Amino acid sequence: YDYFMHENLFNAKPFKHSYLPNGRAADLEAEAKHYDQIIEDNPIDLQILGIGRNGHIGFNEPGTPTDSTTHKVSLTQSTIDANARFFEHEEDVPRYAISMGLASIMKSKNILIEAYGEDKADVIKG
Repeated sequence: YDYFMHENLFNAKPFKHSYLPNGRAADLEAEAKHYDQIIEDNPIDLQILGIGRNGHIGFNEPGTPTDSTTHKVSLTQSTIDANARFFEHEEDVPRYAISMGLASIMKSKNILIEAYGEDKADVIKG
């Protein structure tokens, strides 16, 4: 995810500051806590998120508690499948990620949620 964001956004449009959790950290739980501290110290002006085919926001699957903070998540098979196109082999696709929790996301001053593709139309229509 870090690679994707740099290749598709940060390299093309540098921001004064941008922060992403380190999904390659040896201790993902510690990295999640560290990232929440970054958010606390540097309030988010603009949060850009995608919505998945099943309605997940970030990597928060439907049913994630609204009071959740940044946390380690096990990726669902559908998320693994959707991201396999970014990797040479499916076994290279991460099985875990760090996601801002819904409470962490809601601290943002502005939130933009994007959905691309007809395969997401049903979840957007509700």
